[in-house]
Amino acid sequence: MFCRERGNKVELLRPVYDSAVKRCKDKVIGSFDRYGVTDIPEKVRELINDDEAAQVQAWLTKRKNASDAIRTKYKVRGAAKEILEIAAAIEEIGVDAENAQTIFDALKRLKKALKAAGHTQTSPEKKLSKPIEGQTDLFIGDSRDKVAV
Repeated sequence: MFCRERGNKVELLRPVYDSAVKRCKDKVIGSFDRYGVTDIPEKVRELINDDEAAQVQAWLTKRKNASDAIRTKYKVRGAAKEILEIAAAIEEIGVDAENAQTIFDALKRLKKALKAAGHTQTSPEKKLSKPIEGQTDLFIGDSRDKVAV
């Protein structure tokens, strides 16, 4: 049993041996809509045996898992943009206390997830403080390049 995506349909193919040509040819057993299907449609299920149904179900599950993985990848990729858009909306129209707490809780969970994934928040580089007027250096003269012992 083979599953082939063709256009908007998924075709189920069964190899059938043709003795005249001495090779197998694929025969279309049934087809169903390609989008939004997670289980084998009943009309197609009647046309195939249990082993073939298990193969088709495994193929559908594998296809759904791959689709979910891609969807999750793009959600993570677009997370920063989405968060910035939410921040702009909050600045524009505000937010009530209940939603604010929900957002803070979600941000805590996001921070934990990033930490668990091995990422840390980078802090801005520390700027050296400017010396106070009249403050002298610990080194005497122009000995900044020398190492103090």
